Formats: sequence, structure tokens, C-alpha cells
Amino acid sequence: MASTGLYEDGKKGIRRLSDPDLRLLDQDRDGVQAEVLYVGVLERYPRVRVVLGEAGIGWIPYILWRMDGEWEDQFKDFSLTMPPSEYRRRQCWATYQTDPVGLKLVDELGADRIMWGSDFPHPDGIWPDSREYIAREMAHLSPEVRHKIVCGNAAHLFTRERFAQMQRHAILINVTRGEIVRGEDVLAAVNEGLIWGAGLDVTDPEPLPKDHPLWRHPRVIVTPHTAGGSPRRAGRVIATFCENLCRLQAGRPLLALIDKQKGY
Repeated sequence: MASTGLYEDGKKGIRRLSDPDLRLLDQDRDGVQAEVLYVGVLERYPRVRVVLGEAGIGWIPYILWRMDGEWEDQFKDFSLTMPPSEYRRRQCWATYQTDPVGLKLVDELGADRIMWGSDFPHPDGIWPDSREYIAREMAHLSPEVRHKIVCGNAAHLFTRERFAQMQRHAILINVTRGEIVRGEDVLAAVNEGLIWGAGLDVTDPEPLPKDHPLWRHPRVIVTPHTAGGSPRRAGRVIATFCENLCRLQAGRPLLALIDKQKGY
């Protein structure tokens, strides 16, 4: 099978999907969603929650439409009792950073199922212009819907009520954003035996205070927000340095400046 598109290495053209060095961005996320929905995971486990992190949202309505059509046309033998899109609306969320196309499709996506997230401090993030992006891309949405997308949905995604529905031997792994899981709730869930333990690369609050009980808990592992490592990070750092060197020589503002008082 072949596909046309823009690849991660920046090349354009047609290459076979079997090429070992080929990795299409949209192929990855489409495939993950299709696999989760088509194989019946959400049918068998209706309390499972799935978040497609940093995957964008504009592509989702079209893919769901195609999946529903294929299911209706030739995949009715799958162990599904309703169209794939219904499982997505019931149990799935997606996050994005900037997606003006997706925000025109909020009614299709469901305002309760999408979450904005800043990719700070990564070099491909939109900080420090996040507020401008939000204001521009959400200008047509009501204040209530904007609040849900920017913070409300994420803050309520994982609470004590969710932990109470989990199996007692479950281990929570959070490598996304700390605010998705309330710090007090995950601590209480482990202490009360609602779950066995937790692995937290991000925390609420972040940074975690030195005297916070999560640091010392025998069934909790806290790592310093390093799960987002990428083999391309070094190249991005070098590119930012070179750009800043040129800006410094030209007397222009530098990129990615750190406020030592704030710590970021």
C-alpha cells in the first residue's frame, strides 16, 4: 500500500508504507484510534478511558465517519454493538495545541471530549503566544465551551470517582499533564487501596513540593517530567541555539528565554 503526504523527515512524495524508515504522523494516530475502536476493547471494558495526547483534533470527525461507514458496510461481524464513533464519544478524549480546523468542528467532536494543552517548554510549542492562539482560534465559541476545552475537561478527567471504578491491583501511569490527575486524589487512592500504586512523570502541583507525601510513598514512583524524550530533541536544541546566535548578532529578541524568578 502506498500513501502520499508530508513525512517527518520533511520529504514529499509517494513511498510505500512498508518502508522501515517511514513513519507518517497521521498514519500513527489514525491507526491507534482504529485499533482501539475496531477490536472491541471499549465494548468489553466500558469504563476504560482513552486519551489521544498531542494528536490534534481536526482529522477525527472524518476518520470516524469513514470507520462508521466501513463498519456498516463490511465489518458488522466485529464484536461491536454500536458504530465506532459512539464508543469514541463515550470513552475517548483528544488533546491539541493549535488546530483552527478542529475548533470549527466542535459540535462533531463534542465539547466535552477535547482538551487544549500547551507543549511548553518544548521548542515546537506555541508558548509564549498561547493566549493569542486560544483567543484567535476560539473566538466563535461561547465562554462555557472555551472553559471546558482549555481547562475544565482536563481537570475533571481523572478524579477519586474514577479511581473507585478501577481494579485494586491497577497502577496509574501519567506521562501527559499533571493537572489531568488531581494530586490529592491519586494520593488518597493509593492510601485507601483503590489502586495499588502510581508512576508519575508529571504531577499536580508541578513541581511537587519537597515535603509532599508522594515523594516518599512506597508504591509511587515520581520522575522529573522526562517521558517526552525524543531522538529529535538534540537537533531542535541545536537549531534553537543557532537561531538565537543569529538573533543576538542582529540585535533581535531571543527565543525560549527563561525567567529565573519563575523557574521556567
